[in-house]
Amino acid sequence: MGLEWDDVFIAGNSFGVAAGQPTFITDLDADKGSEYDTEGGYAYEVFYKFQVTDNITVTPAIHYLSKPYANTKALDDVSAFGGLVKTTFKF
Repeated sequence: MGLEWDDVFIAGNSFGVAAGQPTFITDLDADKGSEYDTEGGYAYEVFYKFQVTDNITVTPAIHYLSKPYANTKALDDVSAFGGLVKTTFKF
């Protein structure tokens, strides 16, 4: 699910947030010593789009994954945090 608001702080700029959950195993007919976890992780993202000129936008974004390896018990405590900067040119 994602939400985006236009004209935040300055006309032409926008702010957005998103949250989601990937597919994951919910039930497994196997022995009790299975290496799979039956809980999925979550993904979150926040971004702010700057309208630099009429033809150029810059969008920094930050994202967080609570369990990137959700179906593996061995990596259950692992999380990932990252970011990116997207620049768009319109001609």
